[in-house]
Amino acid sequence: MQTTKTTGLPYFPSDFLELVSLSASVNGVVIPLTYKAPDEFAAYEREGIQGYYTIKANQIVMSGNPTSYALLYYAKFSPLLADYDTNWLLTNNSSVYLYAMLLEACIYLKDDQGAIKYALLYGGAINGLRMSDGALMGGVLVMPNPS
Repeated sequence: MQTTKTTGLPYFPSDFLELVSLSASVNGVVIPLTYKAPDEFAAYEREGIQGYYTIKANQIVMSGNPTSYALLYYAKFSPLLADYDTNWLLTNNSSVYLYAMLLEACIYLKDDQGAIKYALLYGGAINGLRMSDGALMGGVLVMPNPS
């Protein structure tokens, strides 16, 4: 699920999974930001060159003096705690939950044929979800490591 954050301090939100894009606004002009390693970023920050960001202690640091920013990211799904709770996945592609539950039930019941059947259906539901998003994410975080 993609979410946009545009207010507050430039920290990664608690539901953050993966960065899609980051842009900043300076005097009404929107500038897409490019990641730089912290040591490389220091030179851009010193010179006040706009258009770059880095990550320090879970905080996004942007070069120049942006007046606002937009962080587009993949977010974790909300937990389902009560009977009436829902989230994006349950609302838009409930078959992922259904096939995952049936697969786990077949594994528990030692029903190998059923497990194979529901593993294929679950895989198809996940692939359909990935394709509908326009991206094939393989579970690898695309975010650069700020170490």
